[in-house]
Amino acid sequence: MWNEYRITKFQISDMILTHLRPQATLTDDSPGYKDARAQCLRARSQMAQISEDICCSVPYILGLLNQEHRDSPHLEPAVRDSHGAFVLLWPLTVAALAQLYPSPTSDFVFDCLDLISNVMGIQQATAFRNLVISSSAQYTWVGNI
Repeated sequence: MWNEYRITKFQISDMILTHLRPQATLTDDSPGYKDARAQCLRARSQMAQISEDICCSVPYILGLLNQEHRDSPHLEPAVRDSHGAFVLLWPLTVAALAQLYPSPTSDFVFDCLDLISNVMGIQQATAFRNLVISSSAQYTWVGNI
């Protein structure tokens, strides 16, 4: 449930960035430039926080909290809840899209998607991984304003 809320916040931030991009990428002396730039940077910061929050939810949703190495998707855990893996596919994709690729967050997301695909047998995770790679440059312009 919380990840659905996070995704909604992500989508709102994405709409803000889309709407303000023309104004935020103008020259310094343009009217409204500073406000648009500040709002874009704030939206981008919120997206990064959402990404981190989604990644923090992975061990709980996959049922890894009681295992010895619960915060490392590199291990092949006895994942009990395949429903949790399905529920995580889109939030993990959003988490990776919110970060520049490659990044520690996208590496973590790829490890999780690989675990879901290879260990749990949910092959849709591979398609989501490819989606992240093909869409990775979506927010790079924000760093240039």
